[in-house]
Amino acid sequence: MNFEYYIANKISSGKSDDYARPVVRISYISIALGLALMIISVAVVIGFKHSISSKIIGFASHLQIVPFDNNESFEQHPLDVSGDYIQNLKNNPAIAHYQFSAHKAGVLKTNDQIQSVVLKGVGADFDQTFFNEIMVAGKFPAVDSSEKTDEVLISKLMADKLNLKTGDDVRVWFVSSLDAAARGRKFFISGIFNTSIEEFDNVFLVGDIRH
Repeated sequence: MNFEYYIANKISSGKSDDYARPVVRISYISIALGLALMIISVAVVIGFKHSISSKIIGFASHLQIVPFDNNESFEQHPLDVSGDYIQNLKNNPAIAHYQFSAHKAGVLKTNDQIQSVVLKGVGADFDQTFFNEIMVAGKFPAVDSSEKTDEVLISKLMADKLNLKTGDDVRVWFVSSLDAAARGRKFFISGIFNTSIEEFDNVFLVGDIRH
């Protein structure tokens, strides 16, 4: 017979001394509470992991194809997508959707504050489902229109920090390696989103890739 089972059976049989019974009951309660806390903790961690993963995938994608280089900045080198490359993506049954995007770092300036930002340029092929779910005000920029739009999305974190709201105009300055002078672009805030992930909310604007 298992030794631990034998001891437990003797204690819980009711034949033990009276002083041992409260101890046994307390042990039952302690074990039950400990197991309950462990189950709750695991459930919270799994739920948190799923929430973070879905937001990262929604903001970016399951897979990103970028040029092979040592560039670690937000601005990546262009990727050549000519030839049969795109057709191969279209014909791949494992790919549900693909889209193009581009990043450009800059400085957002208001009347009294500045903020370093990265403009994430997207086009008509961009899947807006995730952003429509996390939008707290306004609408997604009209990137599917025939003309280039000056509308951008801004995060709630950045809007609160810079005291901005939908309909406000902002000016973003970009620096190019081909031009010594910074280039300014005036944008209008069409919507405010909130991913609750500071690495995204504190950095990114979302606008028209044609800029």
